[in-house]
Amino acid sequence: MSPPDRPPAVLEARGVVKQYGVTAGLFSAPRTLTALDGVGISIEKGSAVGLVGESGSGKSTLARLLLGVEAPSGGEILFDGAPLGTLGRRAVARRVQPVFQDPFGSLNPAHSIAEIVGLPLAVHRIGDRHSRRARVAELLDQVGLPQRVASARPRELSGGQRQRVAIARALAIRPDVLICDEPTSALDVSVQAQILNLLADLRRETGVAMLLISHDLAVVQHLCERVAILYLGRIVEEGPAGAVLKDPRHPYALALARSVLTVGGGTGLPDLGLGTQWPNPLDIPSGCRFRPRCPRAIPECAGTDPALRTVAGSGASGTHRSAACIRVEAEPA
Repeated sequence: MSPPDRPPAVLEARGVVKQYGVTAGLFSAPRTLTALDGVGISIEKGSAVGLVGESGSGKSTLARLLLGVEAPSGGEILFDGAPLGTLGRRAVARRVQPVFQDPFGSLNPAHSIAEIVGLPLAVHRIGDRHSRRARVAELLDQVGLPQRVASARPRELSGGQRQRVAIARALAIRPDVLICDEPTSALDVSVQAQILNLLADLRRETGVAMLLISHDLAVVQHLCERVAILYLGRIVEEGPAGAVLKDPRHPYALALARSVLTVGGGTGLPDLGLGTQWPNPLDIPSGCRFRPRCPRAIPECAGTDPALRTVAGSGASGTHRSAACIRVEAEPA
């Protein structure tokens, strides 16, 4: 939930749980995969919030829930205080739009750029043909694309240009929130900063709120005021993006802040220095779920599943910080 010193959330997850039934074979007993376990996150009107974690942390699962593509197993998703499930898929799509990681995979290769950008206007029956054409031209200008690309096909554009098309399409019906799921990770390093700068400019110009999902804390700091760190389906730290990057309190957030992106022949994923024991949502450890990889783990961590609590030294409005670690000093009650 939003702390009392922040404005009401336009899109909010409260205690969200998402579970899937998994079977390994014909004769194996079904198991439960818990992708999200009690997650809460608030996106205020016009704000930019970051969600950071490794692959398998539950980031994209939360994105699907916030978009209304899937329903939570527990907890609730609220839009302007109303349960998201009561609004209907079309109504949710009018208010919340996605920007995906792979711009080429999300664009119909048989359609022109004008058709792709204008599709949401046609689906939602907004305007006539003339006004839609004008809106498409406006959107291409807004995302920094020349008008000549309107007749092009996605295969004729670069990766950065295709992502600009995807952003233009997402903005076509003037949504309240953009869910940006790794919007730069499939792009060349030289193009990533351009797309982040574009998103920042569009947010200032349009007032759209954004959730930026990434594996890179530095990318999130570039655009977001606040950030939540997700590990194995739980938020382990939340607070102002700059403060979390410069002075992380949870050991996992510290590893993310210290990580260095591999450039060139690497995968683009950060080296966290936490070894090769990858977290498994089918085999969540007892106590603190980060314990097997944590360099600061103590015996008490095996018996305590820490909840988020306000960190000692959290200041007044805008600086509220929380962490889920028994070794982090909490604010006195």
